Amino acid sequence: MRTFLLFGHGISYTASPAIQHAALRELGLPHRYEVVDVDADGFAARAGAMRGSTGGANVTIPHKEAAFALVDEASTDAEEMRAVNTIVVDGDRLIGHNTDLPAIEDELRALVPGGARHAVVLGAGGASRAVQVALARQGTEVSVAQRRDGSLERVGELLADADLLVNCTPVGTASGELPLDPALLREDLTVFDLIYRPTPTALV
Repeated sequence: MRTFLLFGHGISYTASPAIQHAALRELGLPHRYEVVDVDADGFAARAGAMRGSTGGANVTIPHKEAAFALVDEASTDAEEMRAVNTIVVDGDRLIGHNTDLPAIEDELRALVPGGARHAVVLGAGGASRAVQVALARQGTEVSVAQRRDGSLERVGELLADADLLVNCTPVGTASGELPLDPALLREDLTVFDLIYRPTPTALV
């Protein structure tokens, strides 16, 4: 039996174990999928301990960028985004992949078939990087609003010329909290929220 892990922090809301265990049962596989809630200081040691094991891991907020720095080799998509959400163990080597990008590209094509002209992306973590790359590949102008550099304070100004808003922050997860003032949302503004609990989210 193999054990697969999900690394994250503050992710008690995650539905991943239920989804993965259902898939394993459907495939008749005896493996386990476990959540490892670890902070930034403990992530590298805990994830690095997988070397030589027979398992693998998914990586979620806030460790995707740290996972990229940890792995011994990264896929082309992971290299482009400098973020990893899937770690494959190959002997004593850790191989990093990013499956966010193709999934987000599919969602964006379905949500905005003709492509957006100007998108405002909230947040600057690993998921945001995937969204930025996906939008750039579609020829969309991208503005990132984040707390770190103060650009979130100008989100109203950025949205005035945007036709797409993408929330890549955890704000609203398992709550009714909004990542921005709802007065900034227009009827002609398409909104894409990456969080999935509750469904629908307060933002969408």
